Amino acid sequence: FITIIFMFLMYCYIDIKKQNVRTLSFCVFYAVIFLALIKVSIFLISAVTKMPVVYYIDNISYFFGVKLMTLDVSESSIGRINFISDYIIPYMVFFMLKHGKQYARSNMLLYCSVGLLVISAFASFSRFIWGISILCVVFAVFSSSIKKNIYVFLIAISFIPFFLISDVYDAFTLRFSSQQINSSDGARSEQFNNLNEHFFDEPILGHGLGYYIKGFVRSSDAMYSYELQFNALLMQVGIIGVALLLGVLGYMSIRHYQKLPSLMEKFIYFSLYFTWLCAGFFNPVLFSSAGGVIFSFFILYPVCIQTSRDFYYAS
Repeated sequence: FITIIFMFLMYCYIDIKKQNVRTLSFCVFYAVIFLALIKVSIFLISAVTKMPVVYYIDNISYFFGVKLMTLDVSESSIGRINFISDYIIPYMVFFMLKHGKQYARSNMLLYCSVGLLVISAFASFSRFIWGISILCVVFAVFSSSIKKNIYVFLIAISFIPFFLISDVYDAFTLRFSSQQINSSDGARSEQFNNLNEHFFDEPILGHGLGYYIKGFVRSSDAMYSYELQFNALLMQVGIIGVALLLGVLGYMSIRHYQKLPSLMEKFIYFSLYFTWLCAGFFNPVLFSSAGGVIFSFFILYPVCIQTSRDFYYAS
């Protein structure tokens, strides 16, 4: 519901006040940068105090009454800090590399901003976020001018030493260890079997929004939430409900997709949109507050291309 409402408001707002699209994207940009600064601060405090990152994340979770995902890397000041808003990061990186002049007046500020976002994406310890981030960087490189391609490529290359730090290497090996992969993928496999079994009980209309399987709950805070969000939605609202939901999202996005100026831009738009929809098969973020922002990104994208050109020529 939040996702649809957010997209609908954005859809109407763009049609009414196109000149303020840049202001909206600025708000998202500064919010994501602020959270990246918080992550970096936690890493620095952890390094100075020799206390694990998990200790600080658990205290933040307790203070705000939420459960943040975290994971310790033994004998290291690096650990997992995963906010729900982290899924916005790859798309913000794409915006920064492709339309960075709108957000940062100097190359140094742009470089520092992208650096913070890269560190924040890494700290999420999410394989999905890492993969989408790489894809967004590649698309930003190939859809920019030749001069900007070289500049973006140099930025990407400059981050290679960051990944050679021993603590960072240990974090990567831990996240891709067979134990971690089997743990997360095993949980998804179990969910897949249970959700499908209940889906076939009521395949057309589902069991009702908010329905959950008794005795098989992922989180006590949101019992209806499962990592396989598409499968959970099929179980809850059935084929008709999911079709209507995707129809509404598709209509609002396709209308703006048609405004894209080139085949390359349309290909990038479609690819990023498709990969974001795939998130529903791995994480419960597709239909969430962060999901609403990202869906709005796809509504904003064609307008931002035009405002970027206007901004460039005005400068």
